[in-house]
Amino acid sequence: MHSSKELHYLFTCTVVCIIRTAVADLWTETERISDLQQWRSLCGRYAVAEAYMRDTNARITVFAPVDDVFTYNPEMRAIDQKETLSHIADTQVSEISKGERWPHQLLIRSTVNSGYIYITQFENNPRNFSYFANNGMLCNHASNQWAFVSGEQYLYKICTPFGHRPYPGTALSFIRDEDRHIFIERRYTNHMLTEMRDVLDRAPDIGLVMFGSSAWNGFHTFFLPTNEAFSKVIDRNRIDREVLLAHITGVNRVLFTYPWLYDGGMHYYPSLRFSANLIEDNYKLRLVMRNITNHRTGRWDLFVVSEVYERYSQFKRGSVWAKILIPNIPVQNGVVHIIDNVLGIVSNTIDQLITSNERCTTLMRYLSVIGQIVRNYFSATGGLVTFFAPYNEAFERIPEYIERRLLRDRIWLEEILKLHIVSAKELTSDEITNSTAVYTVDNRRQLYFVRGEWPTNNITYYVIGGGTRAAILQDNVAATNGIVHYIDRVLGVPYQSLYEMVKNEPHLR
Repeated sequence: MHSSKELHYLFTCTVVCIIRTAVADLWTETERISDLQQWRSLCGRYAVAEAYMRDTNARITVFAPVDDVFTYNPEMRAIDQKETLSHIADTQVSEISKGERWPHQLLIRSTVNSGYIYITQFENNPRNFSYFANNGMLCNHASNQWAFVSGEQYLYKICTPFGHRPYPGTALSFIRDEDRHIFIERRYTNHMLTEMRDVLDRAPDIGLVMFGSSAWNGFHTFFLPTNEAFSKVIDRNRIDREVLLAHITGVNRVLFTYPWLYDGGMHYYPSLRFSANLIEDNYKLRLVMRNITNHRTGRWDLFVVSEVYERYSQFKRGSVWAKILIPNIPVQNGVVHIIDNVLGIVSNTIDQLITSNERCTTLMRYLSVIGQIVRNYFSATGGLVTFFAPYNEAFERIPEYIERRLLRDRIWLEEILKLHIVSAKELTSDEITNSTAVYTVDNRRQLYFVRGEWPTNNITYYVIGGGTRAAILQDNVAATNGIVHYIDRVLGVPYQSLYEMVKNEPHLR
């Protein structure tokens, strides 16, 4: 065992070893660094970018993506000079190399072309830190030489995409900007945010103070719903000041997608409260980011999840999920993520949720086979229910001969679908333990649950019914008439051998 002094000495030696002092300019240095050849090639296309890399007297910091970033994100090979320059800060960022906890989690620096770089620090374990520049994760845990100093220049390797080219203004300016030319060279636009613009015009204090401020305490993460997101809200009067504030993280929390998910866990951050000219964190309505693997594309679907805000003492359980359509747009007062749903309020029934979900098209086809018998449970008049909704890939896993029988045998299909419904109950994951058992809508069969214990900040829940065990991929989705949990298998359908089915049924072990 090492003493604390020995550990501190070892850590100091590690920092010294991995940060290499170069004897030449960064342009010459990167020629010999094998995993920065794509970055060097990109800079070589543009005279200004190459000039900064060659100038040993330029007090700059370069955040250079390693070759793997270009391999997995081929569109980065085509970024223009201005987006390339957004990887270069116009000052030396020496704080990263010190290996010490910062007084504040966030550093804000300008780029050489008047953009913004937000540098965040997370402590994984005591004196073990992860760093992010915008959306780019520094390779300090993935490379033995992840930082270089050459004259006045610093270079840090990053292992994830940096994010979009910054927008030259605040979040409010981004929403209101009608100059289409400014978006021609950018990989994002604001044409789908006209409804958000109108909503902020009706709450000018929120617009100016929260979305338009860049004061010392005015840096936030902004989630902006699209026009289509607002069209899902039937009663527009429910979108008031408090709902708008549910789309902004607390003070000085600028979180791109990779930093929010820095350790693969779930991290909750407060939204905002603004009253009597006082801006403060609102821990009664928290935000969390979730990633769900889409097995068809092999990529993550990113979501922001909010707790439910309900007024007039009406309490509603569950959460509101919004898919992030365009992530990681740096603005002058933080970062913008464009989303497909309005956070904080619930306005859709279970039937509307699953009908509009592109990953539930097969489920809707099965429901249509038996008409309204089961679907009536999901309507506004069907009463309170909890529904475990199988994704498309759950049906794709069913053996073909079983699928044919399901579609032919309407009675069996009805029993299978009813196995996914718990009536007169809003069952959320915070109620689930390994001893939880609930009756389904037919009052004959029960569902059982398994609560995974690791990792503690990203627990997976499983539901077991009819001998089939399914993972809950997307949990606690709130509807006006209950709760939806999206699962990866169809309950009661034999995917497995008899032995495996008995093994998964607690009462038959």
